[in-house]
Amino acid sequence: MANRSPERPHWHQARLLLLALVVIPLLPEIVIGMAAALAGLMGCRLDQTEPCLIGSLAVSDIISWALQAGAGFLVVRIRSSAFWYTGFYLAVGIWLVTCYVVLIRGWSRVASRLLLGFALAFLFALLPYDGPRFAITNLAKKGFCEPNVGGTNVCKMFGGRVDGADAAVLMGEPILHFGGILLAIGIFAVFATLVVVSAAAARRRAKSQPDYA
Repeated sequence: MANRSPERPHWHQARLLLLALVVIPLLPEIVIGMAAALAGLMGCRLDQTEPCLIGSLAVSDIISWALQAGAGFLVVRIRSSAFWYTGFYLAVGIWLVTCYVVLIRGWSRVASRLLLGFALAFLFALLPYDGPRFAITNLAKKGFCEPNVGGTNVCKMFGGRVDGADAAVLMGEPILHFGGILLAIGIFAVFATLVVVSAAAARRRAKSQPDYA
């Protein structure tokens, strides 16, 4: 028991950091889900006319803020300039690469790295684009809300107007989503190649070392 590897605490820290890196982009969706769940526990309905309040905050405002944090700001910028397209993809790519660096620090087996690396690529191919859209459309089916890309429909939930719903739908547009899928696949391909090549090189070095036993 006293001879445990000193690297294990380091692995645990890296794994907790990776969990945080995955959860942080999910915060808007988590906030929306928690706000809707808490409103339900308080007896509020999606189609009610009076504002549903959590303390002094309207549930519709909380959902609006979460949607704008997750999609609204980016959509306005992305639609206005190709520069913001590049910046958005660059930010997603850097975040995924950071996850891979932490993944390598937290797991040593090749199979674990490849499996988790693929899961991360799959997540980042969907999450930045479909996360806000899934969160709002799941609630929209039950309330007076029909968000669309054109932004012509008014979205009302829990007795108040929800801003940012149309932006969340736009984030799932094929032209933006397709680029994100290609980005995630490309980064994973490079990551998988480096993992396999480095593992093969380590095995060759181990075989080439003289056995003094």
